[in-house]
Amino acid sequence: FPVTIAVEYLNKHFGNRIRFYLGNSTDILSREKLGQFDCIHIDADHREDAVANEFALSRPLASPGAFFVFDDYEALRPLIDGYISSGVLFHVDTPWSLWTNIVTRLRSVSL
Repeated sequence: FPVTIAVEYLNKHFGNRIRFYLGNSTDILSREKLGQFDCIHIDADHREDAVANEFALSRPLASPGAFFVFDDYEALRPLIDGYISSGVLFHVDTPWSLWTNIVTRLRSVSL
């Protein structure tokens, strides 16, 4: 199963800190006691309402200053740029790839 291989590879390089949850993200985020995360990757839907819901559900799981990586930035630009312009997130990087991602960081209260 390719996901298992990818997670094993990442854990070798990140000290076994990578956790992968397979399933409907809103179900998992709503019911599991997941703890806190330094980085959250949101990649499940191209609709703004779905991504906004996933962000709202995952935001309480983010450690202070956590990174949020959003997949398919080109389809979600107004939503994500709104988080940035309102000061919820700040832009870190938009790396070149075939499927545009954007790396953001949660603004801490002290900033």
